[in-house]
Amino acid sequence: MFYPHLHHLPYQERSAFTQKHFRKKNAGAIDAYEEADQYIKEHIKDYYIDGRAPKRSELAALSKELKDKRKAIMPEHKAYLRKHDTAFRYTRQVRQYLNEQYMKREREKSRQRTQAKRRNKNALE
Repeated sequence: MFYPHLHHLPYQERSAFTQKHFRKKNAGAIDAYEEADQYIKEHIKDYYIDGRAPKRSELAALSKELKDKRKAIMPEHKAYLRKHDTAFRYTRQVRQYLNEQYMKREREKSRQRTQAKRRNKNALE
């Protein structure tokens, strides 16, 4: 397997002819590397500090801060999920009960209509 981060600089330092041959031979890996590099350059701009890319230590500090925030809101989030799950089950039971009541009423109406038709039919005979 070709690892562009190990071979990318020699690729750029080669002559035009060998660079073309090297690129042809390893095009997929080079393209993937360049695409990833471009993606990082574009998306790291959101994290620039004073107009420059952040250092690893600064990113680590930011990561720790975000993890701490996540840890702080996790109990509240878990409580919300429990409430949501309970409400969902309750709502489903209520909906099922209401649907059953509706179907009972509809069956009763249908039964009454059928009886009324039979009475009318019997009365006419």
